[in-house]
Formats: sequence, C-alpha cells, structure tokens
Amino acid sequence: MPAIKGKKRRGPAPLPEVEKTRQAVLRKRLALIGIEDLFESAIAVLPVDQETERAKEVLKIAEKRLKLSAKLDVVADVVNAVQRRGEKVAKAVYEQAMAERDRLYAVLSYEVPQLGLTEAEWAEMKEEDRKKHIGRPKLSLERRLLRARREYDEAYRAMRAAEDAAGEKHIKVENIVEIKHYSQLGRPKMDGLDALDKMIRRKERLLEQALSEEAEQAYQDSLANPMGRKPIPPTDKAKKLRAEIRQHHRELKTMERALGDVDKVDRHLKLARHAAYLLRREIREQGETAERLKLIARKEAAVAKLLAERDALREKANAASTAMPDVAPYEGAGQIPESALEGAPKPRATSVTHLIRKMETRAVRSLN
Repeated sequence: MPAIKGKKRRGPAPLPEVEKTRQAVLRKRLALIGIEDLFESAIAVLPVDQETERAKEVLKIAEKRLKLSAKLDVVADVVNAVQRRGEKVAKAVYEQAMAERDRLYAVLSYEVPQLGLTEAEWAEMKEEDRKKHIGRPKLSLERRLLRARREYDEAYRAMRAAEDAAGEKHIKVENIVEIKHYSQLGRPKMDGLDALDKMIRRKERLLEQALSEEAEQAYQDSLANPMGRKPIPPTDKAKKLRAEIRQHHRELKTMERALGDVDKVDRHLKLARHAAYLLRREIREQGETAERLKLIARKEAAVAKLLAERDALREKANAASTAMPDVAPYEGAGQIPESALEGAPKPRATSVTHLIRKMETRAVRSLN
C-alpha cells in the first residue's frame, strides 16, 4: 500500500546496514557463549583439575567427539542438500555420504563415551543407562557448538565487510554493547536480578492479597460450601510467601556481591529509576504536593548522578580495553600474525573454554 503523501512514518527509523550486522554479531556471540557454557558443564572438568589423568582423558574424548561431529556436519550437509533442498548430486556421492553419516551417528552414539566420562566409566555403565534416541536423534551439543561458531564467524566477516563498505572504523566486539545507541534499541533483556525483583514484587502483591479481609471472607465461604480440595488458610499462605520473599532477598544480596563496579552502579541506577517511576505514578494518580515534588526532584537528581557515574566507569573500561586484541573468528580470520608473536611465550590453557577452542580449531582444520 503506497504511503500517504505528507503523513509521517511511524516507528523507529530503519537501522543502517553496519548497525544491523553489529547487532547480529552481538546476538551470535551471546549464543556462542551460552553453548560453550553448556559444553563446559557437560565436560565437568574444573580448571584446577585439568592436570589430572582423568581430566586429560575426558578432554581427549571431547576433542575426539568434536572431530567426529565436524566430519558428520560435512556429510550431513551433502545428504540435506539432496533430501531437503533438492540439489543434484552424483548418486555415488550421495550413497557414500549416507553410509558415512550413519556410521558416524553410530560411533558417536554407542562407541565413543559421552561428554564428561572416561572409557572405564563408559564401559561400567549399564546399557539401559546410556543415551538412546527414539526416532530421529536430536542435534548433539558438539554439533550445536560447531554450528554456533560458524554462524559467529559468518556474522563477524559480514560486519567487517559492512564497516569497510561504509568507510567506518572497525569496532571491537566487546564494545558493541557499550555503545549508547545499542542500549536504547528495544527493551533490554531481563537478567537474573531483574527476574528476582519482579518475583519479589509479585509475591508482595500476593502477600497483601492474602492479608486482606476479602481473602479471609473467601476462605470462610469455601469452608461453608466445601468443593474439591480443602482450602489453605490465608495465614498459612502469608507465612509461606514471607519465607519465599526472605529467600529471594538473600539470593539478591548474594548476586549483588558478585557484580563488578559497572554492574553495581547499573543495579543502583535501575532501582533508583524504578523508585522515581513509582513516585511519578503516585503523583499522576493522587495529585501534586510540595512534599512529593521535593521528593521526586531528589530522586531524579540521584538518577542523574548514578547515570553520570556509570558512563564514567564505562569510558574508563573502554579506554583500558583499547590495547586488548579484538575477538576474531575462530577459524583464522582477523588473528594476530605469527610474526608479531615471535619471541613471546605461548599462552597456557587456564580454562576449559580455552581448551575447547583449541580442540575445535584442530577438528575443523583436519577436514581441510
């Protein structure tokens, strides 16, 4: 439908291509980190235990599963090209890919131990305790990890190509989320602290309802006309809700102690903004008074102060990160040339994530 002449366009202006690709990189990066965390949890090897014989065997098995999964991805893509996309492939190639796919499925399912287990632990497991798939097997964690890294690589290269085409300076991946423009695109994702805040407010409302006269009257009516299960007294509901609210507050304090400097200020800023929002709503509903106007002025001044403090901490963090290398794709693009590392000590693996990245890189290169 053609736009009406003279009528303004509704909604936000469309994003430039560079900013679209930067947001795509950020999404793929966060997805990759999430899958890497799942992979680490499946391996279940702590950094302090990496030098033990069991940990070395578990990591070796994880490397083997990644290599087999990388090969499985290649042959599965050939099969999917014929079965799903209708592409023409030589019959011999297709049959060979089908046979290799089935073989790799069988090896990963029944011969190679599961992630986090040694050969001895796998052999001791009963047959019924091992993973069995009914029907079509779901995508394994190893293939999800490989796929997430390929998608991140593609998004990263598309971002760099868009920046070059637009003549813009390359931005570090870590700094994308720090740009003010990106922090204002849509509603920010709720984190664990926000979810606990929301849960506490919800249960406080339920507690207020449980202590009301209406709840007591409804309880007495249900006793007089019993139907179904026996109703819970409002006092018992209130007791349970108070215990849950206290537990949530303890969890909040534990999570707040683990926050960094910027995140702590961000946390105080969210709470101050919410308090100012509640007061502004009260003023709209009940009218202005001298005391309320004075109070809202103090709250808005506190919000402005926290906002300035957070921006200052972010600028300081960004300035400190300018000397750090960028997060480049895992398959070689954008890495520091070897000539620049001559004479420098080789980095030692200090986390399971670092070891996983090395394993996956070798697994991908083995196919080339």
